[in-house]
Amino acid sequence: MDFLRFKQSFERAKLLPVYAVYGEEEFFIHEAVSLIRSRVLGKEETGVSLIEIEGAEATFPAVAEELETAPLFGSGGKRLVVVYGADKLVARSRNQLKEYLESPSPFGHLLLVCNELDRRTSLFNKLNRMGGTIACKRVQDEQLPSWMMDRAQSYDKRITLDACNTLAENVGNNLSLLAGHIEKLTISVGKRREIRPEDVEGLVGTDRLRDVFELTGAVARKDFPKALKILDQLLRLMRPGEEIVSVIPPLAWQIKRLWRARRILDGGGDREALTYSLRVPRRYVDDLVEQTRLFSEGELERDYRFLLETDIAGKVSAGNNKIVLENLIFKLCR
Repeated sequence: MDFLRFKQSFERAKLLPVYAVYGEEEFFIHEAVSLIRSRVLGKEETGVSLIEIEGAEATFPAVAEELETAPLFGSGGKRLVVVYGADKLVARSRNQLKEYLESPSPFGHLLLVCNELDRRTSLFNKLNRMGGTIACKRVQDEQLPSWMMDRAQSYDKRITLDACNTLAENVGNNLSLLAGHIEKLTISVGKRREIRPEDVEGLVGTDRLRDVFELTGAVARKDFPKALKILDQLLRLMRPGEEIVSVIPPLAWQIKRLWRARRILDGGGDREALTYSLRVPRRYVDDLVEQTRLFSEGELERDYRFLLETDIAGKVSAGNNKIVLENLIFKLCR
């Protein structure tokens, strides 16, 4: 089942002996694990009631032994075993997991966190019928406003569509960053219930959006010195504690939007179509059209791939991420 549907129904549903969480959206995976952990163990978590295992070398007999070990205290007599990176364990132990579903531990619950699940297997079908598969898919760009509105509603706030678009333009399709900004916005507006575009601009700044447009323009014109200068401006706008690689999501968002704009213009659309379909502020539409004409579709696909690769490299690197970003700009302008 889709994560958002799981989240809506989980508190009313019967607890299952086994859950399998999988997919590429880490924010949803983390949230699903937190929901199940909180529901099974409540506030009484102890080292006896919660067992966390890395799945690369895990064996089913060892996992089963943990599930069958009764908790000595706390957690209301429940025990949760979480196996991270459980893909190999699932592949090796499908039959044993199916048998376990027939006669599970009376107090143990198993949570398998996987990158992927083979939907063709009988294990998947059996677990799926029970409601135990949780697919954590990425939210598509066009679905982001709806997700942000639901997120704001959880704080008893309403965020306008224009405010959603302004936030996405500055942050990109990064649910962790978006969720953090929405939480800050709900606090900053105080007792007022509505979150407006000016609230977003006050939080993340209008200069960053302008600089992102200027940076993609410099890249389109292969102007490496100007692109580096704009990158420095973006880095100076960063807040204390903000990761340097956080400038990548809005750049990736802009490249994707240029690709979509090219499709609209090639299909006969005009500036009004861009404003309506892509929610582009009117003051940026002319820049968007100019940049779209400077990029080929192949260049946009290549540049988007470069951005994703750099985002991953920056997250795992212990080195100087400014150099990583400067190398990215060089590759984009090359």
